[in-house]
Parts: sequence; structure tokens; C-alpha cells
Amino acid sequence: VESGQRTGGYQMDPISMIFTQVPDAFRAQTDKFYFTVFGRVLPTIWAFLTEQVVEYLPIIAYLVVVRLNKKYCPYLIRWHW
Repeated sequence: VESGQRTGGYQMDPISMIFTQVPDAFRAQTDKFYFTVFGRVLPTIWAFLTEQVVEYLPIIAYLVVVRLNKKYCPYLIRWHW
């Protein structure tokens, strides 16, 4: 069984559990909101953030290795790279 899912394919997270407790009278509006947010908005935000992290990862790695860990970085790399 994969983390966060049941064998039937249903999501198992606290937010889904809260949305299952909504009365049937409001179910149509809340389901539309739920699937809009978790089906369109969050994947779009996640894809954008992943793209940004991939772009900035070399810069962040350089910053951490060369600038923040000066104690462990050789002099030639630190000043002449």
C-alpha cells in the first residue's frame, strides 16, 4: 500500500477526512472547491516551485559549499573560482 492512499484509490489525508464530514446539502459546492484546489491549483503551484528549485539549485549549492562552509572549502576554490 502506497503512503497516503488506500487500496481502493481513495486519498487518506486530514483535509479529505474533513471534507467527508460536510453535510450532503453543501457537498456539491465543497466538492467543486476541493477538486479545484487540489486538482488544479496545488499541482500548478507545485510545478512552478519545482521548476524554480531546479533553476536555483546550483546557485544554492555553491553558496552553501563555498560561502557558508568556508572552514571546509579550500582556499583556491573559495577565492579563485
